[in-house]
Amino acid sequence: MEKKYRTVLLAMDGSDHSDQAYRWYLKYFKQASDYVVFVHCPELTQSQLSCFISKCTHQLKAMMLEHEQETRLLLARLHEHLKREKISGKIVRKLGDPKEQILKVANEENVDCIVTGNRGRNKTRLGVMGSVSSFLVHHSKVPVLIVKKELCNN
Repeated sequence: MEKKYRTVLLAMDGSDHSDQAYRWYLKYFKQASDYVVFVHCPELTQSQLSCFISKCTHQLKAMMLEHEQETRLLLARLHEHLKREKISGKIVRKLGDPKEQILKVANEENVDCIVTGNRGRNKTRLGVMGSVSSFLVHHSKVPVLIVKKELCNN
């Protein structure tokens, strides 16, 4: 039996790039019958990791608290997006490597496509590990739509 709706995964990290990819989705790609799965996988920053390694627990606790507050704000914003745009869908929060977790959710939710920005919040990781969007393109079983920031300004 054929599905009567399309399941779209939107990778959201709170960056301008992911926000603009979401706006691009709304303007150019959204279908009324879409079921949207927002995926957020918070990642420790370089300063949080170095603080963790050097065992400065007081600083680490403060950074983690700030990180958690940012995550809660983002999740609240995503709930508001679903409500305001009358989008059928859900929000999934995962912990771990964003690349792996996004693919895992894509497979679990049997999505039809993935929409993501071409950059994320963690710019220091790009050179060492490669970008999340590049990883998704090479390892996803479904089409990956990468929205360049410049396209969102049109």
